[in-house]
Amino acid sequence: MEVIAGKGYKYVHLNLVSQPKAPVFLTGYSRRGAGVIAVAQRLAEDNVKVRAMVLFDAVDRALGIDTAEIPSNVERVVHARRDPYAFSRNSFGNCEIRWHAPTGHELKYFRGTHGAVGGVLWQTPQGAQSTEAIQARGATPTLINYTQDAYAAKEVWAWVKPRLSAYGFFGTPAAVPKAVVS
Repeated sequence: MEVIAGKGYKYVHLNLVSQPKAPVFLTGYSRRGAGVIAVAQRLAEDNVKVRAMVLFDAVDRALGIDTAEIPSNVERVVHARRDPYAFSRNSFGNCEIRWHAPTGHELKYFRGTHGAVGGVLWQTPQGAQSTEAIQARGATPTLINYTQDAYAAKEVWAWVKPRLSAYGFFGTPAAVPKAVVS
């Protein structure tokens, strides 16, 4: 993870050399969510602002980094997380994120699998029913079926997309949606 975070940090700096006024946006799913938090921490040491960070079920499974805290150089964090009561990849845990003003934070839980939150939802296997519980190989069954997983993936995108627009990921920022923590 340290190597990946180092490459992300270097990438941002190389881009800022050619475009010093360019806004910095970071996004990551699963372990890469932890990676972009580490990139933001390194950028904070250089006083580089991060306009927004979007995390999709960020998990920290690396010993070499500490992703528990979002640095104050990050203006806005949006975090879509799987509902722990879905029992999807509970062994992964999540980055237990703390933040402080002036950083804004929006968090929402979705009743889907880790994959659905990241846009990689489970497909109903041939011969299975869409109402059967999803079970990853070697893991305990989730409390989510294939139909619910597809619905959760759509919900995540419906919640995240306007925030991506609002915070400038697609160019000129739109109106900022009302903050929701649930």
